[in-house]
Amino acid sequence: MPDFRIIEGSGPDKEEREKQERDAEAQRALERVKNDVERTIRDVAANMLRIIRGAGKPYEILMQMKSVIDAARLLIC
Repeated sequence: MPDFRIIEGSGPDKEEREKQERDAEAQRALERVKNDVERTIRDVAANMLRIIRGAGKPYEILMQMKSVIDAARLLIC
């Protein structure tokens, strides 16, 4: 015979759930920005290594560095 128990709804109320969702979304946004910073730094470093080897694109260095600065600016703000 199945056991039918009454479950009390003592979980977080609507405001708490919304706050938790906002906090989680802010955390995800921060992770995306951190990943963007890491990716742009990795791109410029890889291009520099290729330039040293003679196969890189030196004309892209300034734009790549600007991308790093822009991504880091988002992380600070």
